[in-house]
Amino acid sequence: MAYTSPEKTFSVSELANAEMLNIYQRDNMRASVHRIVQKLADQSINNSTTLTNDTELFVEMGTNEVYYFRVFLELTNTVDTPHTQVAFTVPSGATICMATYALDTGGFYNYLFWRSSGVPFSFYGPLVSHIRRLYEFEGFVTTASTAGKFQVQWAQSVAAASNVHTVKDTSSIWGCKLV
Repeated sequence: MAYTSPEKTFSVSELANAEMLNIYQRDNMRASVHRIVQKLADQSINNSTTLTNDTELFVEMGTNEVYYFRVFLELTNTVDTPHTQVAFTVPSGATICMATYALDTGGFYNYLFWRSSGVPFSFYGPLVSHIRRLYEFEGFVTTASTAGKFQVQWAQSVAAASNVHTVKDTSSIWGCKLV
């Protein structure tokens, strides 16, 4: 059979209009895990056990929403006896369930769970000074009637002027809004 031309000739505006792009690109992106925040600059803490809000690792959330998050923290330190503490804060009334598998301060690999906003857990950072180590945290946050931030916090577990903890610019938050 000979090839016949289609009856309809499509124009560029029909193939790439805002409605189609919103449906096939934006909405599909929302439903898949993607990078939400990429840290652009290193941030360091020295001689402090006070949890500090990361300057870039946070996500604004609305009311009555459910998010899946994967937080990647790349850490370095300047001495060989590092202890790092990490916490996650969420809006008032929200529930959180985050977890990681890391070397705890007792020297054992354990699952660490966060089920309360702002409650820190301590674990070993990189065991050798000046080595970059990547940590992954994964979980869910469900907001209630209060909007606000999912915020990453971190600090030294033991204050030491000689030990500078640094969260590197390769750290990021990945995830998606489920509801």
